[in-house]
Amino acid sequence: METSTPILAKLRLKLAETYDESAGETESDTLFTDEQLKIVLRESATLNAAILDGWETKMAHWAELVSVTDGAAARNLSDLYDHALNMVNLYTKKLSAECWPASLAELD
Repeated sequence: METSTPILAKLRLKLAETYDESAGETESDTLFTDEQLKIVLRESATLNAAILDGWETKMAHWAELVSVTDGAAARNLSDLYDHALNMVNLYTKKLSAECWPASLAELD
């Protein structure tokens, strides 16, 4: 798949991996570099396949995080994994819909 700037920007948006250059942020403030995302795009047949790959990577990255409670403060880091899993399920369904017709009537 192509790796143009608009496609790369859309992939970053769908992975919630954007950054604000006007605030001094760079790609290093995100989980993925632009080069890593370009590799994902080149190895993917569709944008949804690239998005799925990205969310699977994020899910693997967050798999070992645990929730932490320290006095009155709590951080539910395991929620990151759960969110990524929900996105993996969403994009798995989207890819299935791209690959398989909704009904056999569409095959005619």
